[in-house]
Amino acid sequence: MTNNPHDVSTMNDTTTTTTATTTGTTTASTAEQDIRMFCLQQLEEAGEVDGAHRLAKLFGVEYRYDSEKVRAAMAARRKRYWQWDQAFPNNAIHSNQIIPKEEIIITVPPPKLIDTPDDLMEAFQQWLPSSPSSSSLSLAGPFGFDVEWGEDHAGAAVLQISTIQTAILIDIPTLSMTHEGAHALEQTVGRLLNSTHLKVVGFACRQDLARLRSSPCIRTTPTTSTTTTSNEPHHWYQGSQAVVDLQSFLPSQLRPYGLSRVAHHYLGKPLDKAEQCSVWTARPLSLEQRTYAALDAWVCAAIYEKLLPNQSQPQK
Repeated sequence: MTNNPHDVSTMNDTTTTTTATTTGTTTASTAEQDIRMFCLQQLEEAGEVDGAHRLAKLFGVEYRYDSEKVRAAMAARRKRYWQWDQAFPNNAIHSNQIIPKEEIIITVPPPKLIDTPDDLMEAFQQWLPSSPSSSSLSLAGPFGFDVEWGEDHAGAAVLQISTIQTAILIDIPTLSMTHEGAHALEQTVGRLLNSTHLKVVGFACRQDLARLRSSPCIRTTPTTSTTTTSNEPHHWYQGSQAVVDLQSFLPSQLRPYGLSRVAHHYLGKPLDKAEQCSVWTARPLSLEQRTYAALDAWVCAAIYEKLLPNQSQPQK
């Protein structure tokens, strides 16, 4: 997903709780000091205390770690943004202890990255029947989707797909580089995106689709489970008939905003965009990256369901 300036947190959104203090040797202006304190605060909220120490040293500021303040900052961040166990409560095991909800520790992590054909086919069994023409296709979804990539790599790095109940993350480069993986992508993701029975919801998703379409891959030949009429080897991505852009259904006053702000409007909380610019071509993905990716897709499906009574026609 592309960066959106309206999704970037500002210093005015939060109260600074960092325990760093400037040293007597710093010559930074007040504005520069505020920016530095904000950066350290963000690291504290994310639990990256070692990173905060290293950055404070580069900034030339004294950093004192206060475990209680950091714990409070992390709890405040959980309360402020959508969390995995809030979006997918059936996938989280909650402690029996009487503790504040925002401090519940997730014991069931977000989905792992799927990188084998068998795992991909198994994941899609819950969504797509064995027959492409089955009428039960219309009972599934809606699906939210999003794509992550690296600017120094062609195509998509990660494709995330989610319903309200479950999400999956797909390693597009790894699967695309084998005949078995490309066939599995065609029979699952390819069918889903090009279905005439389903709704697959993205947000400002033109570049997402372009990334999928341009992903390098082993060219496949038709199988009995695909609907292509060509006998020539082809890309697993065959079209996007099922895809709708959530942005086109929004009222005009919300269209300039990114997905995080739109989620706040319809679902009561924004998304935490801290992982948006992380390295998506790296393997393995971190827990934080997997959480971010799953929630980005889930939010598209959740907002679309919220708009469902009024979504038959895009807003003018």
